[in-house]
Amino acid sequence: FPVTITLTVLYIELDEEKQYINVGTASNCGLITEFSVNYDDDFSLDENLENVLEEVYNNGYLELY
Repeated sequence: FPVTITLTVLYIELDEEKQYINVGTASNCGLITEFSVNYDDDFSLDENLENVLEEVYNNGYLELY
């Protein structure tokens, strides 16, 4: 049986104006946002990134490399 493995590299960027962390893939034009997570100033950067990681799993990206 042939096995197909697809790896997707996800990038993040902080949109300070809208207070979102955007997650997506890169292109020649910049980030192609797959989804966004609210950035909460009441939490540390680590806690906000944990929320991003949770959304990565919730959006079907099962493994991170």
